[in-house]
Amino acid sequence: MEIRKYIPSDKPRLRYICKQTAEGIFKHSEKTLEAAAIIYNDYFTENESDNIFVLADDNDNAVGYSKRESNPISPKRTVSRL
Repeated sequence: MEIRKYIPSDKPRLRYICKQTAEGIFKHSEKTLEAAAIIYNDYFTENESDNIFVLADDNDNAVGYSKRESNPISPKRTVSRL
């Protein structure tokens, strides 16, 4: 396994990981899981991709990721892994 920068082809896998690791409140329906992916994943992959690092397996498939919000006042780091 290795940690590397996010590449656009990781997006579907990161969306999957986001849905699998979502808080219970989002697991009520596919619609709420999709909302979690839009809120917590899509914004970062589309606007702050430089702040995403991917844990890739030996076949270079994303199995986890870490993202850092670029808010200079209160930066947050989030880690998700299957």
